[in-house]
Amino acid sequence: MTSSNSYSSIINSSDSIILTLWKFTPLFVGVSILILVFKKIVTRGKTSTFFAYQPTPFNEQVVNEIKSRVGDFQPPWWYNNVLCSIFHFGKLLELKFDRQVFTDSENHVAFAVDWYPSRPSADMKDLKICLYFPGLAQTSDHKNNQIFADYMSKRGYYVGIVIPRGLFVPYKSAKLWYPGRHDDGKVVIRDIEQLYPNSKIFLVGLSAGTNLVYRILSESDKSKQIVAALSICVNHRYEDSRTRLESSASGKILSYCIVELNKYMINANQHIHESIGYHRIKQINSCYQQSEFDRVTYKLLGFDSEKDFLAALTSSADHPNINVPMLAIQPVDDPLHAGGHRENIDIDGFYRNPHTIFMEPSHGNHFGFVEGGLLDAVFGESDQCYRYPAQVAEVFFEAVTQRIT
Repeated sequence: MTSSNSYSSIINSSDSIILTLWKFTPLFVGVSILILVFKKIVTRGKTSTFFAYQPTPFNEQVVNEIKSRVGDFQPPWWYNNVLCSIFHFGKLLELKFDRQVFTDSENHVAFAVDWYPSRPSADMKDLKICLYFPGLAQTSDHKNNQIFADYMSKRGYYVGIVIPRGLFVPYKSAKLWYPGRHDDGKVVIRDIEQLYPNSKIFLVGLSAGTNLVYRILSESDKSKQIVAALSICVNHRYEDSRTRLESSASGKILSYCIVELNKYMINANQHIHESIGYHRIKQINSCYQQSEFDRVTYKLLGFDSEKDFLAALTSSADHPNINVPMLAIQPVDDPLHAGGHRENIDIDGFYRNPHTIFMEPSHGNHFGFVEGGLLDAVFGESDQCYRYPAQVAEVFFEAVTQRIT
């Protein structure tokens, strides 16, 4: 496996995905607007945060510091959990990422890591590296990811956003990305071990990226340089949550949007359509629900059965094997859980494993921790929006660092 720098992007994923959603989801937009109009407006006085953990001294310290230094997430008056989960508000920050492209000619794999403020230097001491695994079809061109990178870089971290295969760097083969394929993350970690043997690695996963973090943490041969992890918007039981989501009209709309993002990642790489098979591509583009998409693609992803594929996306089995500090943030009003996050997430597992903490803010939806005034958040270049997960990460990672030094 080799790596090289490249600053060219073959696609603008952010603009293309937004255009795709606007073109194919007018029903979703209409329903979301109705929800915004008729749903009761949240108020600051109704916020709260629940924690689940073993009461070890370290866990108690982390929870108390988050409560005192960060507090509850306070949604603005214009907050709506559905709209804020789908649409990204505000102009992108003017951040210049340092792109590192990993290529493996033998296995026909290529992907990018976007570093901010730059790639670390090998001669740096006390190096803190934050590897960030974004959500489905997300890249460094999404404002919530930019805010996290900018915020943490100002606290001394070098943030590497691990871009899903097929985005920014074209697929080299039909070895497609999916939320259970953590090979790319392991490659980056091995590269860090070789170049920066004295660094500390902090993992962060968002949405689909949390499954990758869980997989990396649960393996017995994981890097000893990994000292902590943060998971934002988690899901332990993929099949159950998918069924619950698609059981309602609004959930079907959200499932449809997820399918469109999955299609986008394949259709943006038309050069691999022949190897996938045009008949299979036609089947993929005929899917309208995530359950349909999974049934069509599991063999393409290398699984003998759909059951095996679903098991690969069920991270509850990985939870007992985590032996470094990990904090999971899951808002109550995340629409992708359709009101059943306590059923989709093994809360008891956080009580059983002394290394893990579950944090449940009452608001935040699906990575949409929006803040600030409406006009500034929607049209401005403010860096005040989407800060809450980074503020929690700062406190948590600081506590871990103090503990091990």
